[in-house]
Amino acid sequence: MSPESLPGVLWRVYLLRSMVMGHPDDNAALFQLGEGRLGTVDAVVAGVQPPAGVIEVQQLTEQVLRGVFIGDFHLALNRAAAFCMIVAAGCLRHADDIDEIDALAAESLTERAAALTDMAHVFRRGAALWRSDRLD
Repeated sequence: MSPESLPGVLWRVYLLRSMVMGHPDDNAALFQLGEGRLGTVDAVVAGVQPPAGVIEVQQLTEQVLRGVFIGDFHLALNRAAAFCMIVAAGCLRHADDIDEIDALAAESLTERAAALTDMAHVFRRGAALWRSDRLD
């Protein structure tokens, strides 16, 4: 499924929601770690109210999903991208913290960060394509 297609983007929205709902505590903790690490506006774009706990992170995914269906598709995708970038930064920070004691877990977190970063790029590209009416 092409990441530059409507089905490809929607699939990734579903994957993101499943990831968050499957491990809400982990994702909230990683979001909190990543928030302070990035020097970007991603925390504002994501729209998670501080402090970002489990409920706030779950609410974000529900709002993104609602945005997909009520016509704010490009905004929902940009919020999802911002969330992915923050959690990816949290993964990298946690990987740095545990690398000395658990190299395999640190490697897994680094791979997760790469996957989330890729997903964020897909969401941002999908939002741009949607705005120009080219997301098929």
